[in-house]
Amino acid sequence: MRAGHGGGGNGGANGTEAELSDSLKTFGAVLKTLREESSLTVEILVMPLRQEDHSGVDGQMYLAERDNHQWVGYVEGHDSSTLLSEPKLVSSMLQRYGKMRSQALSRMATVDLLREMQGAL
Repeated sequence: MRAGHGGGGNGGANGTEAELSDSLKTFGAVLKTLREESSLTVEILVMPLRQEDHSGVDGQMYLAERDNHQWVGYVEGHDSSTLLSEPKLVSSMLQRYGKMRSQALSRMATVDLLREMQGAL
């Protein structure tokens, strides 16, 4: 199964303490993922700070390709979460994910940034 994850807001300096805590947990998970050989099927997208708006600004989304090559999507909201399997809806998510990939830092720039951040902690 291949999986992708994207989205999320721009927490930044105005984020709450809970958002900061969540960001640190996410950062820890990202570092762990980078260390594991089996992480080759996980993609991490980092948006440049100079880009105020991007295709994933509406929130988090998860995409996974099943063994039968069908894609499913999963989105979370404040009071609900939804698993999407309807091809038209999943196709829309895949298109948005493709736009996010084109807007994100390159793989090497992301790895360099994360290692730099790890060294600063």
